[in-house]
Amino acid sequence: MVAKISRRGSVVDAVELFGGFGGTAQGVRAAGAEITVAANHLPIAVECYGRNFPDADVVRADLSDPEAGDYIDPAELPRARLLLASPSCRHHSLANAKKMYRRGMQAALPGLEEEFDHDAYANSERSRVTMVSPLRYAAKHLPELVFVENVVESCSWGPGRDGSTFRWWLAEWGKLGYEHKVLFLNSMFFPPCPQSRDRMYVCFWRKGNARPDLDYRPDALCTSGICGGVMVKAVQTWKERSPAWPMPEWGKYRAQYLYTCPKCYRPVEPLAWPAYSAIDWSRLGMPLG
Repeated sequence: MVAKISRRGSVVDAVELFGGFGGTAQGVRAAGAEITVAANHLPIAVECYGRNFPDADVVRADLSDPEAGDYIDPAELPRARLLLASPSCRHHSLANAKKMYRRGMQAALPGLEEEFDHDAYANSERSRVTMVSPLRYAAKHLPELVFVENVVESCSWGPGRDGSTFRWWLAEWGKLGYEHKVLFLNSMFFPPCPQSRDRMYVCFWRKGNARPDLDYRPDALCTSGICGGVMVKAVQTWKERSPAWPMPEWGKYRAQYLYTCPKCYRPVEPLAWPAYSAIDWSRLGMPLG
């Protein structure tokens, strides 16, 4: 049964689609905004999000499959100035996507129909279709700012991993009147996040609005002979583009890009928090110093 949305039709600070346990909402709160409506189809996510943000309306709903019993059209959620979405990333991963597309093509060949897993392919496509949910919301409500987060490989979305569907997706945002920038960042360079995780972040803003400052430069120690051990604001520097890249600036840390010193241009390693810093040692009765 779909939960009642008490704020439907009202104006809220932010709406979050596929909200998980509320990690993004913590960042939004730290930035001075508030997510008052969030939606996810997983019961455990809804429960955890609700406990972490008891003042928010947390809705259990399928946002992508109109045939689902708990379906809600994203456009029916309340209007907000800020929209955040973390669509399903499971079937955008390189291994899963290649497998599903390969099986899809094989199914059209004589004698291979029995090898095609129709349920798995349908689930894979449904997973990728979650990327359309923020589009449906924005088409009606036109939020001022939109953030969409997903795995790096999602920019290759399309048959044969050619990126054609992803380019269509970006073009649809343009038709709605949005400009955008695609960012590829690793969470470990955003202290105090003690986790290495490569992600794609697409920021959309309404044409005519001020362009957001998205030039993030993490702190790094440059020990080159020129700089001699000074702290610098590291610059994201892309490696030479390969013909296989779906975009000119695309990829994961170390594989497709590095950080360099803005003074001597030598590679540097930005500061990162170790995994053990995620533990609250005081709760374990251990000294902190």
